[in-house]
Amino acid sequence: GLLGALVGIVTHLGSALWLGRIAPRFWRRGTPGLAVTRTALTAAALLATAGTGVAGRRVMLAGDVPVATAVRPISDTPPEVARAQARLRIEQWAVPALTGLLWVVNAVQERRA
Repeated sequence: GLLGALVGIVTHLGSALWLGRIAPRFWRRGTPGLAVTRTALTAAALLATAGTGVAGRRVMLAGDVPVATAVRPISDTPPEVARAQARLRIEQWAVPALTGLLWVVNAVQERRA
Protein backbone atom coordinates (compact mmCIF):
# COMPACT_ATOMS: atom_id res chain seq x y z
CA GLY A 1 0.00 0.00 0.00
CA LEU A 2 0.98 3.58 0.59
CA LEU A 3 3.40 2.72 3.39
CA GLY A 4 5.21 0.25 1.16
CA ALA A 5 5.49 2.86 -1.59
CA LEU A 6 6.88 5.41 0.85
CA VAL A 7 9.41 2.91 2.20
CA GLY A 8 10.48 2.11 -1.35
CA ILE A 9 10.88 5.78 -2.27
CA VAL A 10 12.85 6.59 0.88
CA THR A 11 15.06 3.54 0.37
CA HIS A 12 15.69 4.48 -3.25
CA LEU A 13 16.57 8.07 -2.42
CA GLY A 14 18.77 7.00 0.51
CA SER A 15 20.59 4.53 -1.71
CA ALA A 16 21.10 7.15 -4.40
CA LEU A 17 22.56 9.58 -1.88
CA TRP A 18 24.80 6.89 -0.37
CA LEU A 19 26.02 5.71 -3.76
CA GLY A 20 26.65 9.32 -4.75
CA ARG A 21 29.00 9.67 -1.81
CA ILE A 22 30.95 6.47 -2.38
CA ALA A 23 31.08 6.62 -6.18
CA PRO A 24 31.98 10.19 -7.15
CA ARG A 25 33.86 8.95 -10.22
CA PHE A 26 31.06 10.17 -12.47
CA TRP A 27 31.73 13.73 -11.36
CA ARG A 28 35.44 13.42 -12.17
CA ARG A 29 34.92 11.94 -15.61
CA GLY A 30 33.09 14.89 -17.09
CA THR A 31 29.52 13.73 -16.69
CA PRO A 32 28.07 16.07 -14.06
CA GLY A 33 25.35 17.17 -16.46
CA LEU A 34 24.27 13.58 -16.98
CA ALA A 35 24.36 12.90 -13.25
CA VAL A 36 22.15 15.92 -12.59
CA THR A 37 19.83 14.87 -15.42
CA ARG A 38 19.63 11.34 -14.06
CA THR A 39 18.89 12.62 -10.57
CA ALA A 40 16.13 14.91 -11.88
CA LEU A 41 14.60 12.09 -13.94
CA THR A 42 14.74 9.75 -10.95
CA ALA A 43 13.01 12.33 -8.75
CA ALA A 44 10.36 12.93 -11.42
CA ALA A 45 9.76 9.18 -11.84
CA LEU A 46 9.45 8.72 -8.08
CA LEU A 47 7.01 11.62 -7.80
CA ALA A 48 4.96 10.31 -10.72
CA THR A 49 4.90 6.84 -9.15
CA ALA A 50 3.79 8.25 -5.81
CA GLY A 51 1.18 10.39 -7.57
CA THR A 52 -0.16 7.31 -9.33
CA GLY A 53 -0.54 5.58 -5.99
CA VAL A 54 -2.36 8.54 -4.46
CA ALA A 55 -4.68 9.02 -7.44
CA GLY A 56 -5.37 5.29 -7.69
CA ARG A 57 -6.23 5.16 -4.02
CA ARG A 58 -8.66 8.07 -4.44
CA VAL A 59 -10.43 6.27 -7.26
CA MET A 60 -10.52 3.04 -5.27
CA LEU A 61 -11.82 4.68 -2.09
CA ALA A 62 -14.64 6.35 -4.02
CA GLY A 63 -16.24 2.94 -4.23
CA ASP A 64 -18.69 1.94 -6.89
CA VAL A 65 -19.10 5.12 -8.94
CA PRO A 66 -20.05 5.42 -12.61
CA VAL A 67 -16.97 5.53 -14.86
CA ALA A 68 -16.19 4.56 -18.45
CA THR A 69 -12.84 2.95 -17.59
CA ALA A 70 -10.29 3.15 -14.80
CA VAL A 71 -8.92 6.36 -16.33
CA ARG A 72 -11.95 7.73 -18.21
CA PRO A 73 -14.83 9.41 -16.40
CA ILE A 74 -18.35 9.92 -17.70
CA SER A 75 -20.69 12.81 -17.00
CA ASP A 76 -22.01 11.10 -13.83
CA THR A 77 -18.54 10.51 -12.35
CA PRO A 78 -18.00 12.59 -9.20
CA PRO A 79 -15.60 15.51 -9.87
CA GLU A 80 -12.93 14.37 -7.38
CA VAL A 81 -12.87 10.91 -8.98
CA ALA A 82 -12.74 12.44 -12.47
CA ARG A 83 -9.72 14.55 -11.41
CA ALA A 84 -7.97 11.48 -10.02
CA GLN A 85 -8.72 9.60 -13.23
CA ALA A 86 -7.28 12.43 -15.31
CA ARG A 87 -4.12 12.29 -13.24
CA LEU A 88 -3.91 8.52 -13.67
CA ARG A 89 -4.40 8.88 -17.42
CA ILE A 90 -1.34 11.16 -17.62
CA GLU A 91 0.81 9.23 -15.18
CA GLN A 92 0.18 5.87 -16.84
CA TRP A 93 2.33 7.23 -19.67
CA ALA A 94 4.65 9.45 -17.64
CA VAL A 95 6.06 6.68 -15.42
CA PRO A 96 7.24 4.42 -18.28
CA ALA A 97 8.43 7.41 -20.32
CA LEU A 98 10.56 8.68 -17.44
CA THR A 99 11.89 5.18 -16.82
CA GLY A 100 12.83 4.87 -20.49
CA LEU A 101 14.61 8.21 -20.38
CA LEU A 102 16.52 7.02 -17.31
CA TRP A 103 17.68 3.96 -19.25
CA VAL A 104 18.92 6.16 -22.08
CA VAL A 105 20.77 8.54 -19.72
CA ASN A 106 22.31 5.59 -17.86
CA ALA A 107 23.46 4.04 -21.14
CA VAL A 108 25.04 7.30 -22.27
CA GLN A 109 26.68 7.78 -18.89
CA GLU A 110 28.07 4.22 -18.87
CA ARG A 111 29.39 4.67 -22.39
CA ARG A 112 31.26 7.82 -21.30
CA ALA A 113 32.59 6.29 -18.08
